[in-house]
Amino acid sequence: MKIDLNYTHRSKWLYDGCTSIDEMLERLGDEIGYLEDIRELGAKLEVVVPEDKGFTHLSATVEQGSVEHKELESLGFEAEVLE
Repeated sequence: MKIDLNYTHRSKWLYDGCTSIDEMLERLGDEIGYLEDIRELGAKLEVVVPEDKGFTHLSATVEQGSVEHKELESLGFEAEVLE
């Protein structure tokens, strides 16, 4: 059975707590790694709505119980069963 996984990603305050450009680069590197991982697992960017003020909506349709399903859930995605 196919399921839809969804995640609302907060990116507005990506650099909060950083005290140097090096820290900013490290944080950005972590963000890039995360986005590369979820892209590889089949996640797609939903339409970005300007009123969402720093929230990005991501989704992936995967087989229930698959490796992709388990990995995306471990990365914060939540399942919604499709009929």
